[in-house]
Formats: sequence, structure tokens, C-alpha cells
Amino acid sequence: MKLEKQKAPHLGRRPEADLVDDLGLSQWLGISTGTLEQWRFQGLGPRFVKLGGAKRGPVRYLTAEVDAWLHGQTRAQTGAEGRSAA
Repeated sequence: MKLEKQKAPHLGRRPEADLVDDLGLSQWLGISTGTLEQWRFQGLGPRFVKLGGAKRGPVRYLTAEVDAWLHGQTRAQTGAEGRSAA
């Protein structure tokens, strides 16, 4: 069985808008929208806004919250855990 090499995620251009949707954030962070969905379910990733209060309401991310979360992911060594951005 041949293993395919996966591309490492890379940061795209930071959106200029204050709110971004799943697609915009996935492009910014270089990850899939499915990963963002899993992170929300597991309580990982950046904080998000649920619009309309409905269970299936649209999700948006404040770019300031994403910036704070990214700063909380800094590490001094590979085995270290990221800082909490809470």
C-alpha cells in the first residue's frame, strides 16, 4: 500500500473582515472545514459565535479571537502544550 504524503498546513492571508465563516477560517489556517467542526465539538480551536441562537445556526469566528487563539498555540519545544488563550 502506497502512503500519500500530506501537505503541512500553512497560514493563508489574514481576512480583513471582523467575522469569518468556516471556509474563510479554513483557508486562513490551511485546514479543512471538517477539522474546524471537530474542534468546535471537542471544545478545541478558536472561540466562535453561533448566530441566531439556533442549534444549526451559522457559525462565525471573530478574527480577534482567532488571533488570540493563535498566540496561545506558541510553544518553546515540540513536546510542550500551547498556552491557554482563555
